[in-house]
Amino acid sequence: MSRVPIGQYYVLALGMAWPHTVDDLFRYDVALRGGGQLVASGQSTVRCDDIVLRAASATDPPVLLNLPLLLGKNRELRKPA
Repeated sequence: MSRVPIGQYYVLALGMAWPHTVDDLFRYDVALRGGGQLVASGQSTVRCDDIVLRAASATDPPVLLNLPLLLGKNRELRKPA
């Protein structure tokens, strides 16, 4: 990742199939999770080890996503019939 302010961060990842409808963006029950490692950024670049994805756990943090960015990248998303 680039343009990250110098500091320490926790990297979390979510893996899910690319959505076909807007509703698919909110089906987290089958999404894989990973990360939680503390990483430090320097010179505005962050590097971290590989992230291994796993099934959801009750202790996972809530899922947040950048919906406008996702919708802008795929204008073919449509509401289900």
